[in-house]
Amino acid sequence: MVFFFGIGQKGYIIERDSDIFIRADRFVMGYGYVIYPLFIQLIRTMIGPEYYLDAVFIIQGLISLVASLLLTLQLKKRYRLNYSVSVLLFLCSLGPYTYTLPEYVSSHCIMTESLAFPLFYIWIILAIFIYTDKKNSLFVLLILQTIILILSRPQLLFLLIVVILLAIERIVDCLVRNNPNKFRVISIVIVITVFLAIFSFPQIVRYSILPQLTDAVTGRVFCIANHEDAELFEGADKDLVKKLLTEIDTMGTSEEYFRDDIHRWEDIAHAINENTKYIGDAVGQYMIDDPRSSYEIKSELAYRLLVKHWDKYIYLTLPLLIQSLVVSVFYHPESAYVLGYIISVLIYVFGCCLAFVSVKKKACKIEYIIPFIISMLVLLTNAVVTNVVFMGLQRYVVYSFGCYYFSMIIMLVGVIRRDE
Repeated sequence: MVFFFGIGQKGYIIERDSDIFIRADRFVMGYGYVIYPLFIQLIRTMIGPEYYLDAVFIIQGLISLVASLLLTLQLKKRYRLNYSVSVLLFLCSLGPYTYTLPEYVSSHCIMTESLAFPLFYIWIILAIFIYTDKKNSLFVLLILQTIILILSRPQLLFLLIVVILLAIERIVDCLVRNNPNKFRVISIVIVITVFLAIFSFPQIVRYSILPQLTDAVTGRVFCIANHEDAELFEGADKDLVKKLLTEIDTMGTSEEYFRDDIHRWEDIAHAINENTKYIGDAVGQYMIDDPRSSYEIKSELAYRLLVKHWDKYIYLTLPLLIQSLVVSVFYHPESAYVLGYIISVLIYVFGCCLAFVSVKKKACKIEYIIPFIISMLVLLTNAVVTNVVFMGLQRYVVYSFGCYYFSMIIMLVGVIRRDE
């Protein structure tokens, strides 16, 4: 309670994008952010327009607290942990909420992650128990929780990839062990997954992922485009590209203005964000008489430029990817970037070496290693997908900040108990 309500700035925090969630306008709902605006509107209906945001902040804090407690208690029960280790696990589970400190705890924000972080911990609990206790029937709940998370925060689309990989492993395990009963259960799960995907996934992709992908790619590819690239287009599109490139030069958000050092990711992230906003406004202003939608126009511009500059595009993505891997496990202090990178590498090396030795030398039972494997799968998939599809913002990649650490603690407990 002290952590969620007594540290940093008190009360709810309004960020730049908070207003679109509060108003639940068609733009944000059309981009796939469905559950959080409905959550706010439900509380407003129940509390009234005067104090509903205070209620949202309090309820978010309570949900976050309950999710961390539930995660801790479930792991304590499953791995027979003592009180001291359980407290340590609980403190680790607070990791995602700390990236905004010392200003405030992230659950204070009127933003989607305030609900997505605790919902993600429910997902983690389900994923761990499927594999440690061989409860394949929980896959249905895991899939439903994945869809809920994506509708809460479309950037969590990467969890679908993780679920597919986990399902493949279960199927292979059943076939190798020649277990027809488990195979039937998995087959039923697959049918349910396909059924849910048919009705939900295309809509999520069409109305959420593709528009955001287009914006991110357009903002990024215009960082590396040059004035000669206008010749790739004709007519109004050619004129638009010329105007965009001229203004981007004026804004200083093209590649030539980026620093060539460890701070480069900051310039790239800033440029992508500024370019995305400017291009969106410019397309709406200059192409008002064009029968194509804004999304179609930006898609065509991005596609042609990406085909020409795909190699530079990948090169531009790498600094963002490295930065995301850093902030996934450690703070990124602006005054000590190098130190943050070094500590992050050491954290990864320690965790991966511990897992490798535990498997290779059979230093502990596999159920103690499973949480770390799932955490690493989530971490790497999140970092790659987020930086290729979206913009790699810090709040997109801190989901594993807590589970990486408590999964390492569970591994250490397993190593200590190897002779039991």
